[in-house]
Amino acid sequence: PSPAAPKTPELLRKKTVQLCYSCHTPFKGSSIHTAVRKGECLKCHDPHESDYAKQLRLSKDKLCYSCHNFKDKYKGEFVHTPVETGKCLSCHKPHSSNVKDQLIVPVKKLCVSCHSDIQKKAREKTSGHQPVIKGECTSCHSAHAGKNKMLLVKPLKKLCLGCHKDLE
Repeated sequence: PSPAAPKTPELLRKKTVQLCYSCHTPFKGSSIHTAVRKGECLKCHDPHESDYAKQLRLSKDKLCYSCHNFKDKYKGEFVHTPVETGKCLSCHKPHSSNVKDQLIVPVKKLCVSCHSDIQKKAREKTSGHQPVIKGECTSCHSAHAGKNKMLLVKPLKKLCLGCHKDLE
């Protein structure tokens, strides 16, 4: 059983998720957090009290990492600032979203919400890189971390030649 599971479930009037949804509206969307989909509200929330807002079990900057082990996985590599600082909710909704991976908005809008200068410059130039102009940032960059500078998904030369074969 989950460490967040009630120690005496037989004392509950209903199943945990039914208790939660007797007051809270069930979350909907095409992308629902696994714990939410499984009705495991207590993985993130304490039903009685907490030192953190929304009765979270840990602070927001630590809670996601109690299940999603990004910090150890990407230790010593290039890490996107929100990932490094535990600001997962800068990009993701905690419960559900109508956007893939529980993103707050589609990738095309998400990256430019912080990095608008890059897309703006590419659009102003006579010749701008099409993935940048189209907001297809993750075709070249990892959203969380990577082994290459600027979070590139491959070493620069290999990445460019993946699309621009005529340059070989």
